Amino acid sequence: MVEKDDLSGPWEVTNVLAAPQEYENDRGEAQLGEFQAHTLQIRVADVPGVLQQVTQVFARRGYNVQSLAVGPSETPGDSRITMVVPGTSESVDKIIKQVKKLVYVKDVEDI
Repeated sequence: MVEKDDLSGPWEVTNVLAAPQEYENDRGEAQLGEFQAHTLQIRVADVPGVLQQVTQVFARRGYNVQSLAVGPSETPGDSRITMVVPGTSESVDKIIKQVKKLVYVKDVEDI
């Protein structure tokens, strides 16, 4: 039987968003910062494969998507993707710019 005291290590953190994380800034310098949950609302054209295109941008950059919900939007022909991703404000702003470059993405908002 495993004792609670035997479970020490990096997995002690109960919430990844509460853990201090080291990340690289634009100049390649290591910095210590707190990741925060960012909720992104992405309005896309309702076409096959658009969800895969959007999530692939996050996967290529090694982002952990904590929550994902997709449904129709209030505008016919559009869908809304709502994602929760951890990251610094700087890193999330960069990925928003990348997602906006996709052909079928109409709008991205960090709410």
